[in-house]
Amino acid sequence: MIGSADSTQLATLIPFNGDVITVKKIMDVVSNQIEVRGAVTIPGVYALEDRSNTVLKLITIAQGLSPRAFLNRALLERSSGDTQTGIVSIDLRKLVNGEIGDIPLLPGDILTIKSIEELKEFTFLSITGSVINPGNYYYYKDITIADLIFQSGGYTEGGIPYRIEVSRRIKNDTLDLPSAQNVRVFTIDVSDNLVINPTDQKFKLSPYDIIIVRKSPRYEVQKTVTILGEIKYPGNYTINSNFERISDLFPKSGGIKPGAYIKGARFYRDQELIALDLNAILETPSLASNILLADGDTLYIPKESETVRIQGGVQNPSIMNYDDQFSYKDYISQAGGYTELGWKSRVYVSYPNGRTHRSKKFLFFRSYPKVEPGSIVTVPIKAMRQDRERTPGERIALFSFLASIASTLTIAVISISNKN
Repeated sequence: MIGSADSTQLATLIPFNGDVITVKKIMDVVSNQIEVRGAVTIPGVYALEDRSNTVLKLITIAQGLSPRAFLNRALLERSSGDTQTGIVSIDLRKLVNGEIGDIPLLPGDILTIKSIEELKEFTFLSITGSVINPGNYYYYKDITIADLIFQSGGYTEGGIPYRIEVSRRIKNDTLDLPSAQNVRVFTIDVSDNLVINPTDQKFKLSPYDIIIVRKSPRYEVQKTVTILGEIKYPGNYTINSNFERISDLFPKSGGIKPGAYIKGARFYRDQELIALDLNAILETPSLASNILLADGDTLYIPKESETVRIQGGVQNPSIMNYDDQFSYKDYISQAGGYTELGWKSRVYVSYPNGRTHRSKKFLFFRSYPKVEPGSIVTVPIKAMRQDRERTPGERIALFSFLASIASTLTIAVISISNKN
């Protein structure tokens, strides 16, 4: 059984064993509450009273409109007494100017005033190239290129104020443009040092313009190369022009020392060895291998090596002394000769400068590369074939093949005998 009692019945109410008494909470509703949101100085909840019982009074008690308030329209949300909420549209500009009467407020009313920024799409400008802080920036009315460069921190080292490119979206003014063109491009010169100039002020930027600031065509960061080893003045050297080549390093560094092994010179770019014949380059600088120098290149001139390494498919892989009287075969002999799996036809010699030569064959003659100081002779090892039992199908095919050969030979013998 469920029952209820009001405050006048509590004195005479007699509870029974097992009764459950529930006291409900009064809802947190303020009957005289109003609220203003958005572009006012102090938005928030206010009491509905004489000093704030109209729209204009509420704006006044909220310390007035913000400077960027949107005046064409404001909205007043008003409860109609049921579950529905109504909207009252207000021309805020006319209300503030006294052109329309003030609007009384009711309990629970909510006044919303938007700012100009809230009611328009975010518009920006983009600047790239030789400025300190490239990126997107807010568009402002009457902003110029010099203003935007100033906002982006100014020019970087090497940035130039002329030949600045502006690309602009095409909207409606397309009568003078080819049908295939979808942007306008302007080339502008700006005063140096961002000095305010009447000429600069004439060109106004538009929303979504892209500005590209160029770098001076002759501006470059210093580039250096390194030459080490048996050279008179080893160290880092600056590349003076874009046309310097490997051979130009030697006059700068004073030339090579006695005992330098030019044939073994090693040239590195991006930490990778580039095979080249420096001796041939110095004799004939016009060779294609006398490549242009690049930032970070390193040239190393070693002393002449007195050893040769023999490795791979020989009986005794080892390092032995270089002898200019020895041929390739003499070195193989010194290493104990080939192993059973040594691949004689694929032998190659690696030279200190990174180049590699392999054995060659012409008709029945085979030539082997020359062995020089510091060389590495490599005899590849053949892959060992693992014996396996043939499948029945393979055995039948083999027997059929042999039978066919035997039959052919028998027929040939009989034919020869009949002719005789």
